[in-house]
Amino acid sequence: MIVGTCWVKLFLHENNSLKGKRKVVKSIKDRIRSKFNVSITEIDSHDDWEKIVLGIATVSNDQKFINKVGQISEDEGHHPDISFGWGYAEIKITTHAIEGLSENDFILAAKIDQIINV
Repeated sequence: MIVGTCWVKLFLHENNSLKGKRKVVKSIKDRIRSKFNVSITEIDSHDDWEKIVLGIATVSNDQKFINKVGQISEDEGHHPDISFGWGYAEIKITTHAIEGLSENDFILAAKIDQIINV
């Protein structure tokens, strides 16, 4: 069994209240849950109205998962940090050049999600 986890930090530059933040968090969580077979929750900065930190987890029983992730990453030319061991895999996707997330990170994450949910 492989357990994949990641965290995503988002900044809400246009937001000015916790109520507005909670609306955005709910929307993001609902859309991700409906599109992907993952668990998602807010894991930090609960009282900070300008920042969202989400934790995402999923499970796969495919032992060839890491090799597939490596091939997808190579095809995309976008290489995440991967660590794994007996019963777990951790994939950290980020664009180091901008010290954050880019559109390519989300594309790679979506492609990895597709092999988990096959």
